[in-house]
Amino acid sequence: MRPLTLLLLGTLMLSVPTLSAADANDSPAPKKARGGKAPFPDSVAGVEAADLAKLKVALGATYMDETIVAARKRLATLNDRRKFAKGSNEQKDLKEDFDKAVDDLRNATLAAVQKQDPSLTKETVMTVLNAIEEERRQAGQAAAQKAAQKMAEERKAAEDAKPQTEIAKADTPKGDAKPEGKKDKAGANANQAKAMLADVDGVSKEDMAKFRAAAAKVRQDPAVVAARAAISELKKRNEYASADEKKGMRNEFEATLGDLRKANIAAFTQHAPTLSKDTIETILDAIEARLKASAQKPAKK
Repeated sequence: MRPLTLLLLGTLMLSVPTLSAADANDSPAPKKARGGKAPFPDSVAGVEAADLAKLKVALGATYMDETIVAARKRLATLNDRRKFAKGSNEQKDLKEDFDKAVDDLRNATLAAVQKQDPSLTKETVMTVLNAIEEERRQAGQAAAQKAAQKMAEERKAAEDAKPQTEIAKADTPKGDAKPEGKKDKAGANANQAKAMLADVDGVSKEDMAKFRAAAAKVRQDPAVVAARAAISELKKRNEYASADEKKGMRNEFEATLGDLRKANIAAFTQHAPTLSKDTIETILDAIEARLKASAQKPAKK
């Protein structure tokens, strides 16, 4: 997995101000960069504070290095082209060009920094860059969770207002029925949900009823909504990722799915407190198996 990416370097170079060596140790604590960019870290495990300060100065001083500027422009151009690549051959050629451009940018950055300050080792530079990318990734996840929480609150508000909507529906003449297509889709979704929540071997009907009763509230739980939003975001990224990038994202997918499962267990424990954790996990295992089996079925023509 490449430690330097276009986003990492773009974020890094835009968030590091140019400082003189005399200012490095006396400068105030770095402020959060605007626009979601990761700030330069106050500390990095395994890197001395003095080296961190020197690297900050070197990165700021080499920001406009001709080789680095050219490499950044090249990466930006290739990244735009990748979004519209058609056919496996074109995608493969662009992937090779992109990988080479990443290498060029990495080498240009290392060379410029070490020329600016020969005392900085490659290991030090790479360790700090990886830390910045990790902080940027975590900031992105936090933003996604915040957005998901807001979405959950809006859905809850809509759910609270539902009784009025139902009254209005009851007063609607029967002749004003929903279009057949929408009715069929709603019916299909309802049938699928019912199938997913069907009885599970080894679980009593009473416990299944408790689980079903809590399911609607669990779907609106902020942590559950956030985890599902994170999975959706990963799926979007995976759609345009290369084969190598998809392999690198596998661990991220597994971790996010694990977060969703933990969030589901916590939410069901809260909304159905009389259900044991073993019972909740048994039902979730059955639902996951049913979802996988449903996904593997060929689509109806």
